Amino acid sequence: MKKNTFLDMLKDITLSNPQEQVLIDSAINELYAKKNKAVVLSSLKREFGKLAMQQKLSAEGVKFLSKISRPNINVDIAKSSTTWFQ
Repeated sequence: MKKNTFLDMLKDITLSNPQEQVLIDSAINELYAKKNKAVVLSSLKREFGKLAMQQKLSAEGVKFLSKISRPNINVDIAKSSTTWFQ
């Protein structure tokens, strides 16, 4: 059985701002509904980014946004090498 670490990470997060927690809960529900992880992650980044632009993001929310926005070196290198050698 494949372990979904992104889903596990989201389940472990509880944010005190109710608006931010609704976004997390929604993402969890989408992953349970077998929605594409990349789509869910992109949507989550976009929604948290909107809150940040409106300066409505809590300190916890900023920390979470920076965590999910951090580049994944393994994925990025794999993508770049496949485009480089084509």
